[in-house]
Amino acid sequence: MEKNIKTGLISEVFDLISTAKLTKMGDEGKIKVWRLCRALKPIAKSFKEGIDEAREKFAPNDHFYQDFEMARQYELAKSKGEAFEGVTEEFYQEVVEQYRKFNKLVSKAVNEASEKEVTVDFEPLTDDELEMLAISNDWNFKSLDLLSEMM
Repeated sequence: MEKNIKTGLISEVFDLISTAKLTKMGDEGKIKVWRLCRALKPIAKSFKEGIDEAREKFAPNDHFYQDFEMARQYELAKSKGEAFEGVTEEFYQEVVEQYRKFNKLVSKAVNEASEKEVTVDFEPLTDDELEMLAISNDWNFKSLDLLSEMM
């Protein structure tokens, strides 16, 4: 069956089923899960690489993550009433503002990528197979809902 699915959902479902236990499932269901993983893996991998590329692209400078870590340590020391050498309040505020802008740009890129639909060819699991997969794993309702949305 071919189905148009958003890449964000594909990534979440792949993360869920790629580590799922299949102990209570029959052989046919296990094969379906394995084939579904194979179909979703390249899409999920590409999606995650896109997130990494967005982080790299939108980082304001080469030392952004180091600056952010220093600002985080400064904030922690400040909350404890301790001094933190090498970081001024001005530097801290500048890094916080850079991080806000960075986070906004990355979030926008991730949201846009998550909404992109791709066509996936897979054999959906039956209700019985989904039940056996759920019984084999200790998943919460959100996880079960994601998987059933995919089917």
